[in-house]
Amino acid sequence: MHQRLKNSFKSAIAISATITPFPFYRDLLGFPVDKTIYEQFSSPFPPENRKIIVYPRIDTRFKQREQYYDEIGHFIHKVIQIKKGKYFAFFPSFKFIEEVAHFIKPKDNFLLLKQRTIMNDNDRQEFIKSIEASSHVLALAVSAGIFAEGVDFPGVLDGVFIISPSLPTVSFEREILREYYEEKFSNGFAYAYQFPGLTRTFQAAGRLIRTPSDKGIIIFIGSRFASPQYAGHFPNYYYQNSPKELVSLEPMEDIRIFWEKMKTTSISK
Repeated sequence: MHQRLKNSFKSAIAISATITPFPFYRDLLGFPVDKTIYEQFSSPFPPENRKIIVYPRIDTRFKQREQYYDEIGHFIHKVIQIKKGKYFAFFPSFKFIEEVAHFIKPKDNFLLLKQRTIMNDNDRQEFIKSIEASSHVLALAVSAGIFAEGVDFPGVLDGVFIISPSLPTVSFEREILREYYEEKFSNGFAYAYQFPGLTRTFQAAGRLIRTPSDKGIIIFIGSRFASPQYAGHFPNYYYQNSPKELVSLEPMEDIRIFWEKMKTTSISK
């Protein structure tokens, strides 16, 4: 921020649903370290209406993910059979979508949709209409794409899968940024790759709960989501005391219990 511009303001307020981690955005926005105050507020939506799960048994890192394409596909297919409904699965890339889609077999009036690399406004509207009109649908999309941010599905979705932290692709420009951030903040990888990837991740996860009456599951697939470097940046309203609470080695049972509880709650009301 230009020095004259900085001196012309008494204060500045930055507000966003995904402006975490705070130090990252503070530094990028040029806010002074000693004068910046953070405040994080709880979600206004009932936490009992959602089930957030981290499934760490799958390694989604670029060089390892090929070994798990079939396991990811079968896992997703099993989950959406527990409660038939409308689901989104967000992936880091279109190639990842295609590889996993081979192992998800549509049947029993089950619609499988895949985001295409090029979609005009009409294509996007048709994609959304297909989700709304189908009773059992799984939409595969990229987590840095048009369906992961700025598109709301209030009262529509039953679940969202986040497959892998959505780190930006390594490129010449991105590596220049990494070198710059390393020199300026001594944490080049985090500023150039990890934090932007986490922002995309939480934006995609946020497609599920848009109103106080929405109910559903959010599943983070990948071992990195259980590591302190990534889990430590989860929004604090995801858990009660620690992000370790979200890790599940028996996700199918946990999901069944959640949907049974939702069914019981609906009947009692």
